[in-house]
Amino acid sequence: MKMSLGIRVLFCAFAAVMAVAVARAATAETPAQFYKGKNVAFVVASGAGGGYDLYARVIARHNSRYLAGAPAFVVQNMPGASGVRAMNFLYNVAAKDGSYIGMLPNFSSLAPFYKVKQAQFDSNKFNWLGSPSQEFSVFVLWHDVPFKTVGEARGRQVILGSAGAAGTGAFYARVLGTVFGLNFKLIQGYGGLGDAFLAMERGEIQGYPSVFWNTLKSTKEEWVKQGKVKFLVQWSKSPDPALKDVPYAGDLAGNDDDRKMIEIAAVPLKLGRPVAAPPGVPEDRLAALRDGLVGTFKDAAYRRDCKNQNLDCTAPVTGEELADVIRRVYAAPDAVRERLVGIYHEGRKNRKKKKKKQQ
Repeated sequence: MKMSLGIRVLFCAFAAVMAVAVARAATAETPAQFYKGKNVAFVVASGAGGGYDLYARVIARHNSRYLAGAPAFVVQNMPGASGVRAMNFLYNVAAKDGSYIGMLPNFSSLAPFYKVKQAQFDSNKFNWLGSPSQEFSVFVLWHDVPFKTVGEARGRQVILGSAGAAGTGAFYARVLGTVFGLNFKLIQGYGGLGDAFLAMERGEIQGYPSVFWNTLKSTKEEWVKQGKVKFLVQWSKSPDPALKDVPYAGDLAGNDDDRKMIEIAAVPLKLGRPVAAPPGVPEDRLAALRDGLVGTFKDAAYRRDCKNQNLDCTAPVTGEELADVIRRVYAAPDAVRERLVGIYHEGRKNRKKKKKKQQ
């Protein structure tokens, strides 16, 4: 039986009213009511067993106690495209109701800044929740390298290891090489820091351009204590007081443009291991997620858990701080951004050339 036009209009109006009512009822839920008995998917943009995965699992074990409704956090590893795959998923596919969060690679969080075509997200529209740490990076040299300062390194070829031509280690090597006029030969293809460290011990390479200080302390503490390695420079958003004898890269730059380029390039280190929710999460749930992380980061049991796994959780960053840092990156002068984009894509071009030769 066909409905008359008038009945159809009334039916559509009734459906619209009901939809609004349902939406209002949903938003009227408190965060505690929404999260009670639920799981929160905690997407990690890397494989199991790495640093990001370890941090995420420690957070997941303790965060339930500090999020209203005490939901369970279920870690889901989603490696691929240097973290861009997980970021695209979180931004474009995952539910926007507060039931999905993610731990994202600090460098890939700025992929749109570097004009990476695969990055289908806006860094400024993610809901940044916080980070368990911020990182300080050191340029590591093996102890028998016959120089120890940037000035002494000029005019010499330095053989370094890197994961690939477009990896973060190679990128930082090219940034520092550009600023300080250094000649680096990059030996690529190391699967991780462990492989590169073995190569240093065997004398295949002389150093590695970007090692997190926390990672070095937790994996090769004996190297530091025994003087097996030395450090050319350190860099992050600011110098690490624990590395007071290691020159800060920004202080060695010869002009303001170079200093600004180092500052912007080092921003991912300030981000640490950033945790974010997709855009569109209701404000009260977003506030609850942020408060939950703050509570977790202060928790004594959580900090003991970090210490037992040699994870540094002593310098967390709030979601508001993460968002502010990212906004500042996108406000960088055009000339500085273009220099960094050019350096980054030089690595991607080199990687493509290498693949063609291998085919």
